[in-house]
Amino acid sequence: MMNTNRHLLVLCFVILSLCVSSCGAAPALSPTATLPPTSTPLPTLTDTPVPTSTATPIPTPADTATPEPTATATPTPICKTGNTIQGTTDSNLPGYLDLTKVSTSLVGTKLTVVFNLKELPDKITINQKDLKQGQSEIAWGVAIDVDHNPETGGKVFMTGAGYGYDAFLQTFHFKQAGGERTGPINLIFQGETLVWKILSNGGISSGAAGSMKVDTQAKTLTLTGTIPNITPDSTLYFYSFYADAKNPGSPMMDELCQR
Repeated sequence: MMNTNRHLLVLCFVILSLCVSSCGAAPALSPTATLPPTSTPLPTLTDTPVPTSTATPIPTPADTATPEPTATATPTPICKTGNTIQGTTDSNLPGYLDLTKVSTSLVGTKLTVVFNLKELPDKITINQKDLKQGQSEIAWGVAIDVDHNPETGGKVFMTGAGYGYDAFLQTFHFKQAGGERTGPINLIFQGETLVWKILSNGGISSGAAGSMKVDTQAKTLTLTGTIPNITPDSTLYFYSFYADAKNPGSPMMDELCQR
């Protein structure tokens, strides 16, 4: 029994040896590979948009042309009290009729008008012999639309101009009986500065007396008078008038703020 076991043991050893020789040595186990650390993922690149270039338009000749200057309109004068109205010189008029500037002031109902003239002589002649008696001969004056309503009042009786005027302040002279008279303006027109009113029936009435002051060096003639119911909003019209005896049908006039 022991021999049998010994033979079996030998047989097993032989078989095992044959298996080892035929199969070769068993490969040695490789150590477990260490994986490299997980790398941080690269950030995703965002494409920067390329700015779209805006083409600068090439100017056309019209764009580069120098614009024509716009003519400046002459401003409309403010023909109310407290303002200065500019005039223009007229070589066809005698200097004492040529209104270069008129300024006004109002205190209560007392109106003062200063006429600036191109020339103002030391003496003047009135009562020209070739004029008809009672004919309008010469005047400097202001017409007033007191209520600023053109539907009331009337025209300027001295010049025949305009409409809607209620009162007039003027130094004037009508042809009177007698011969010609020559003298300084402030003397020869003494007592002939009056305030006139247009009546409701269309007639004309003389009111209170006004006053006149002449400065030949400053070339100014100043009228002052009380105008009933006048306000700063009343509308004014200025005039000078002269009936030349040589051409009585065509009087010479200058006007500012006429309508």
